[in-house]
Amino acid sequence: MMTDSDVDSRAAFILAGGNFGLAVIPFLLRNQFKPGPEEAMVREIREMAADEVVKDINNVTDEIAAVGSGIKQLKAGVSSFGGGGGMGALGSALPLVIYRRSPA
Repeated sequence: MMTDSDVDSRAAFILAGGNFGLAVIPFLLRNQFKPGPEEAMVREIREMAADEVVKDINNVTDEIAAVGSGIKQLKAGVSSFGGGGGMGALGSALPLVIYRRSPA
């Protein structure tokens, strides 16, 4: 005689076996079908789009590097015009500007 737990265990085993059998069918069918021309076209478009994105990212990176070097050159030009700590050309022109502005 079977108890309730035996019946439940047997039912769970039968259900698990049925689920496994149903899960195997898509795997078997997948190996039977070959990708069609539509799938090949979609893959090609995806690869072209990825290549374009990589090119765009590289262009942006190059532009950012160019802006950074331009800022460094500007900073170097300003510091050379100012002469660093001694004011350089700006320091020597500053008294003339102040002298001309004072009332005569």
